[in-house]
Parts: sequence; structure tokens; C-alpha cells
Amino acid sequence: MQTFALLQDDDGLSGDAVGSGGVEQRDTQLQVELPFFSNERCRHWGDEDFKHLTGISLASFEILYKLLGGDVVCSKLKYKYDQATPKRLNESVHSPKGLLFLTLVRLRRNFTLKDMEYFFKLDESRISRIFTAWIKLMSIKFKSMEDAIFVSVSDQQKNTPDCYKPYRNLRCVIDAFEIYIQKPQDMEQQSNTFSTYKKRNTAKVLIGSSVYAGVSFVSSAMEGSASDRKIVLKSGFLRHLNRGEAIMADRGFDVEPELNELGVDLLIPPFLGNRDAFTQRELILQRAIAASRSHVETVIGRIKNFKLIGETYPNTMIDILSDVVRVAANLVNFSDPFIRWDQKMKTWTQVDQRRMQNLT
Repeated sequence: MQTFALLQDDDGLSGDAVGSGGVEQRDTQLQVELPFFSNERCRHWGDEDFKHLTGISLASFEILYKLLGGDVVCSKLKYKYDQATPKRLNESVHSPKGLLFLTLVRLRRNFTLKDMEYFFKLDESRISRIFTAWIKLMSIKFKSMEDAIFVSVSDQQKNTPDCYKPYRNLRCVIDAFEIYIQKPQDMEQQSNTFSTYKKRNTAKVLIGSSVYAGVSFVSSAMEGSASDRKIVLKSGFLRHLNRGEAIMADRGFDVEPELNELGVDLLIPPFLGNRDAFTQRELILQRAIAASRSHVETVIGRIKNFKLIGETYPNTMIDILSDVVRVAANLVNFSDPFIRWDQKMKTWTQVDQRRMQNLT
């Protein structure tokens, strides 16, 4: 796995060589023209256009930058090492915020490196190094916050949306989604990443959503042939759960034995088996779980709005796929919530809700 490092800026350059706007800025003997895309320029286009390019608002961008350490850390981020002279590669056209903006634009819009070269006035190899360094920085930060992001049952009970109120001990709703990847050259990898469900080569990711429809957990990317059960057991998800809690999932997540050992309940739609029909209790439970689980699909859709993983992911970046997915998933938490607390679910009746209160 590729790594990055932080070094003190030894060359005395601040990285803020240019101002805002599209005009030339002079600094003694240096003359630089701002590229078409830059943080300083695009932030004046308005919040809607900024969200279109990056996936987050202007205010969220500032919060993210501070979360990553602000100028103290981000101005020292190193993009390339030279064995003879291990100095930080200075990107004089862009400030540190500008390089974070560049990273988010590529993640959100999935522009080619050639397009990015025109937009940001940097060569392709430099853009690639910048993107990798910032993705890894964000991934490490979000990974370090994993326990805090996995919200407890008690914290979620303060303002639980109506559709989740029947499940008093619900910790999160889980689901898996697949990312299309380019067909690997290696025959074994072709087989391991081939998804019989998608009929394509894919990577598979486990996602956990809170009752507020925020991302609570995101796993590393695994081979597309992995079963839902396998991805739960290998992802480290179970270590976050406590006795007396419950998780909600689809039928494919056959992890009840492991959850029983932990004292955790599994809420899944009932199985028909060899019977001709479901019981009334099972029908109510099925409708209730289906209505509640629909929100995790919206969360996955928001993650895939970051087009780098929403479209076919390139093999040349497969080594940082898990980092890219973790960043995209956590950036969803910077978005506005989409569940209405004051709105009843229309897919199942209030009578069903009262019955569920008595069944759980």
C-alpha cells in the first residue's frame, strides 16, 4: 500500500502564490495565471456550483479542512520524495485548500487526468500524486474517528425518526454495495472479483447507516465474489456491537450465530421456506423492515454520486480503492439529512406501527 509523509516546509514557499479571480498576479519577479478551476475562484460561483463540483458545501469544505489539521498540517503534506534531496514538492499555483479542492473535484466528477491537467494547470503525474496524498490523509483521519462515527443506541434515541421508533435497541442498518472495476489482467483476480449478481468484475463494500441515515460504518473494499456473510465477518464490523443492541439487514446477511454469541439481535425479513404464505405477524414485520431499510439505499446512492466509484473504477488506482470509498462515504455525512422527523412513513400503516410496538 502506498504511503505519504509530512515534512516541514524547507523551501520557504508558502504555496499561496496567487490570489482569486482569473487575472494574473505578480510577486516581484514571478508571474502566474490562475487556472480555470481553483478553490479561490470557484468558491465565488456560489454554494450550489461548489457542491456540484465537490459534493459538499462551502461551509463543509472549511470544516473538513480544519478537521484535517488546517494550514499547520496541510501545508506540510509531501507529494513526492527525492532520495538525494528529500524536500516537499511545492505546488506554487495552488494553496493547500486549492489542492484539497482539486482532490474533491476528481472524486466527485471523475474527470480524466487530461481534463484535470487543462482545468488545474498541473501535469497528469503531479495531479495523480496530489490526489493520492490527500485521499490517504482524509482516509487516515476518518479511520481514526471510526468509533466516534459509529453512534451508540442511546445517542440515537434522542430524536429517532418515526420509521425506526419500533426498534428501541437498533444500532444501525447494514447493506452491501458493489463498485464496478476494470477487468483485471490476472486470471485469478478476474475470477475473485467477478460478481454473479452484477455479471461484472466488482469490489464489494459493507455500509452501516444510523437511524438518522448517516454513515456509521464503512468497510474496506473486498472482492466482488465475497458473500454478504463473509464481508460482515471480515470487515471488523462486529467488534463495534454491544450486548442488547440490534442491527437490521436483508435476508442475505446470514450472521445470526455470530450475533447470538455477542447478544445482538438481527432484524431481517422473514423467510417463507416451504410454506405457502406468511403469517400476519411476518407480513407486518416484512413491511416494517422494508420501509425502514429503504433509507440505507439512499445513503448508498449518495456515496455513488461520487462518480469515481459510481462509474467504472480504474485498475491503475486499485491500491487506494478502500481509501477512496472510505472518504466518499464519510463525506456523505457532511450533506443535509433527508429523513423528515415529522413525517410518517407512507409504505406501511399506523396500525402496523402500533402492532410492531407490541411485537418488538
